[in-house]
Amino acid sequence: MHITPTMMQEISQVLQIDTLSEAEQNALNERVGNEVLENTLLLYLNGLNEWEQSSFQQWITAHAGDADMMADLLLLYPDFGKILSQQIILLAQKSQ
Repeated sequence: MHITPTMMQEISQVLQIDTLSEAEQNALNERVGNEVLENTLLLYLNGLNEWEQSSFQQWITAHAGDADMMADLLLLYPDFGKILSQQIILLAQKSQ
């Protein structure tokens, strides 16, 4: 499972992103970046063996600057996308 545009739209609606000011949107983006991605990475890496962890980390390092990195990441590592979706939903629930 990976994050689809429909899922992103649903997440946006739950978080009511369209109603936020630009400063609030920036703060939310920063929070999502810090909280959600960090938690997702930790949870994902905990489920991998040492070789898989190394391979994943090497892929992240090699593609960190790519414009379409997230799309490729979700395609190549669908379990990461599943965890990311769960973490975004948890954040949305905390925000309500």
